[in-house]
Amino acid sequence: EENVAYNTTGHCFINENGVEEDIRFYNNLGVLTQDQPEERRIGDPLESDHRAYTFWFTNANVKVVGNVAAGAEKGGFWYETFEHGPHGPYKDWPEYADFNPKTRRLGSFVNNAVHSSGERGIRMYEPGYKPLEPFTFYDTRAYKSNDHGIFIHGVQYMTLDGGVFADNKISIRNFNARTIFKNLEIVLTSELVHERNPTHCHGKAGLQQKINPGWNDGAILENVTFSGLNVDGAECEARGFEWYHLLGQKRFVGNTHVSDVGTAPGTERKDLVNFACRWAEDPYDMHNLLLEDADGTIGLTGRPGFYASKGPLATAFVPDATCADHPR
Repeated sequence: EENVAYNTTGHCFINENGVEEDIRFYNNLGVLTQDQPEERRIGDPLESDHRAYTFWFTNANVKVVGNVAAGAEKGGFWYETFEHGPHGPYKDWPEYADFNPKTRRLGSFVNNAVHSSGERGIRMYEPGYKPLEPFTFYDTRAYKSNDHGIFIHGVQYMTLDGGVFADNKISIRNFNARTIFKNLEIVLTSELVHERNPTHCHGKAGLQQKINPGWNDGAILENVTFSGLNVDGAECEARGFEWYHLLGQKRFVGNTHVSDVGTAPGTERKDLVNFACRWAEDPYDMHNLLLEDADGTIGLTGRPGFYASKGPLATAFVPDATCADHPR
């Protein structure tokens, strides 16, 4: 509790072997966490100090409250829960034969902040986190990440409730089904950043949602406000929502549910939505997409309707007179 770690090398505040639980990380500050140089690595294939995070957890059953990670070379918080049991001195202990860190319950993640990360503010990936019950991150603040404010992949039953994501290249990148985002403020380019560089647009997307293969649902958004999409004096390509797919997947469901989604004054609703194909040549006709806005919460008119890409398959049975052009 209440420690300061400055200009350190390798993961900083950690539980290392996947078995350490019920530890409290309260009100700590980590600044300028650096990657471990190649010549100082120990050679363990599970070691990841060459991608050092200020807070690194191999078991999520720890209480993480009121911490700040600032200026890390890679990132602030990483839940790298081991998939096949503990490692280090505990991997061969008989009492841990059936112990799976990847499925342990979350202790807590409340009122934590991360900023100015070289890569991702918060990382929920490799191998991901799949507890047996729902879990929630409360009042999270992530800003000025060079890549993602939070990257969610291989995760189930997650809710992100409350907080601010500002001036990240991509505020939230979500690969998972049924992730709930609620009571959030997402600022793509803040007034402060704009004042410092009037021609620069910092944020590219608020929520970048992968269109999931198979029959999974997408994300759920409740009471989320977007701002900073339109920056005076700069040509921005920013969008609040961006759906995209990866090559090689033939079935897609972008079944994202939204309610009470709004924009701050000065942000145009037409800039909320974008469909993005990651490759110019798309062999699976993913340029033909439909998005149903069931209650009009993200629509230009405020009424229920559909977004349809202008490909022949998506618009074959849609009379021209019923549509209005959308720039993206």
